[in-house]
This record gives sequence, structure tokens and C-alpha cells, in this order.
Amino acid sequence: EKLGIEFYDRDIVEEAAKRYAGDVVFYKVDIDEETELAQFFGIQSIPFFLFIPMQGTPSAQTGAMDAESFDRMVREIVKP
Repeated sequence: EKLGIEFYDRDIVEEAAKRYAGDVVFYKVDIDEETELAQFFGIQSIPFFLFIPMQGTPSAQTGAMDAESFDRMVREIVKP
């Protein structure tokens, strides 16, 4: 199952991208350049993490997340 994620904390996401390669797709969006996209998702502050499973309900998290919390959120969405 593929999953798109908007992220800000590069180190946490780079590690997760390696761990979930082939199962998860990660995207980084510059909200200063992509203002329409930021408005569409209601992004008012960063970091902003948007989890969009191919099936199911999207979820979002605003604010800093440590690696363990981020990984837990990804695992919840990508459950085998």
C-alpha cells in the first residue's frame, strides 16, 4: 500500500523513507511556493505532516514530532 506524506523534519523522514522504501511515498512541499496547496489543506504553521493512505481517511499532525512518534503514525497507516 502506498502512502503520501508531506513533511518538514528532514532527518526523521529520510530515515523513515529508507525503512519504508517501496511501501510509502514521501513528498516535501514548499508552502511558500505552493500557496494554493497550503490553502487547500489549511496549513498555517510548520512543520505540518499530512498522512494520506491510498484507502482510508487522511490525517494530519501539526508541530514537531520525534522519530518514534512519526514512525508510529506511519506504521498505523501502513499496517500489514
